[in-house]
Amino acid sequence: MGQFVEGQSSRREISYYQWVTFFLLIEALVIYLPRQIWHQLTHSQCLPFDFTNLRRREDWEDKKNFLVWHMKQTRGNHEYWLWQYLLTELLAIALLASFFILTDVFLGGDFYDYGLDWVNFMHNATNTTISPMTARFPRLTVCKLQYHSRGGTINSYYPLCLLPINCFNDKIFLFLYFWYCLLFGLSLVRGLYMLVLVTCKPARRLRLKFSAKLLPEDTLDRFINSHNLSDWFVLCNLAPTMDPVLIAELVTQLVYEVQGGEGSDSKPSRMGKQEKSLQSVNYI
Repeated sequence: MGQFVEGQSSRREISYYQWVTFFLLIEALVIYLPRQIWHQLTHSQCLPFDFTNLRRREDWEDKKNFLVWHMKQTRGNHEYWLWQYLLTELLAIALLASFFILTDVFLGGDFYDYGLDWVNFMHNATNTTISPMTARFPRLTVCKLQYHSRGGTINSYYPLCLLPINCFNDKIFLFLYFWYCLLFGLSLVRGLYMLVLVTCKPARRLRLKFSAKLLPEDTLDRFINSHNLSDWFVLCNLAPTMDPVLIAELVTQLVYEVQGGEGSDSKPSRMGKQEKSLQSVNYI
């Protein structure tokens, strides 16, 4: 370390030490902001029924009829819900990138390559190489203390100070570095996934088929062709709360209600047969 000489020796000030706890606490609270926004938006616009844990026919019929009526009345008018979801996803990605930048500023510019330096150190370490964890989060440093002498002048001296909390800070921020990278990568993959769903109709068909495995292929095609992207999005958000048999029956009746009166006499009987076959499945 050598002897410190005022005005001659170079020094790196550690200004973050006493604020790490507050920084991590604020970050933990703000990271939930997109989730809370989306929860409040969906709660304020949700249907007046609870569609979770529906397994019995008597619990389902009235709610299904209302949901079919609601979807028919609001057909093609759910864009606001879709755009709110997409904006919430973008907000989450923006917050993640902001946290990475703010953490780098908080640590004095030593965070952006912290993980890369650590990986390089682990693979190419020698006896004289200084660990990036120790370089960024020293356990021993020089403190500047001032006191008044008898003559009234201010004197300074520089004792050695221990920073025991840095034994944890180096590992916490190393974990955050790779956690940020992982979340950012997953967010990009999620963004590409949503982009494919928004722009590609066959991808939306496969996504709905995954949620409604019992849905006949022709009924699935009719729903995709007769409903727009926002209607598909609402149905895909309802699907996880329903039994596969129920979601298949719901889509079948939606297609029948929308297309049944558009001039084809064979459609009602065909839809009726499909719905009847779905109703024959035993409910728990």
